[in-house]
Amino acid sequence: MIVRVLGSAAGGGVPQWNCGCRQCSASRSGKIEKRTQCSIALSVDRQRWILVNASPDLRSHLLSFPIQPSLARRETPIEAVLLTDADLDHVLGLFLLRENGSEVSIHASKPIRNVIEEGLHLTEILAGYCGIRWSEVPFEFSPLLYRDGYESGLEYRAIEIHGQNPRYHGGTNSPVPSCPRLVYLFRESEKSNCILIAPEWRGWNLTFFRN
Repeated sequence: MIVRVLGSAAGGGVPQWNCGCRQCSASRSGKIEKRTQCSIALSVDRQRWILVNASPDLRSHLLSFPIQPSLARRETPIEAVLLTDADLDHVLGLFLLRENGSEVSIHASKPIRNVIEEGLHLTEILAGYCGIRWSEVPFEFSPLLYRDGYESGLEYRAIEIHGQNPRYHGGTNSPVPSCPRLVYLFRESEKSNCILIAPEWRGWNLTFFRN
């Protein structure tokens, strides 16, 4: 399993455009590294990749991939995007995939999809471009499939944790129930390698790993 950290910063990145805190100032002066917003890529063969979240920095993330389009072709190494929540920091990059040559494959829970659809009308907008194919995430280990239906060599499961609605959908003042976040466990189908990807998770509970 190959894991690439494409971005590791919170909303706005480091430095944020309007922030003069110690961290952002240090980043501007070169004392610490600049960081883009959070996104992770996974692959088994270094050819076909799975993204966890699609940040507003997705274009620069994709340009850093080792696999680039062949001459005179439109193609992408991205097979699917798995969402951990409906926050703008993690979903705005999906709009950048509108130039895809085929449907964008998005994996999410029903609550996350509902918030995105109601607040951002993602499916409606991308229908005029490449289109979307939604998949509901499993809560027990299941094969993670490529767009063509073949197994990726990875199995995955989602775990719900506490979350809230993003600001564009009412935030903490929304009359609808809070939208749980997801963390993901991945493991290779034929090996013991396993990884947990959990953006914005502040608490650890080892009971998650017993199964």
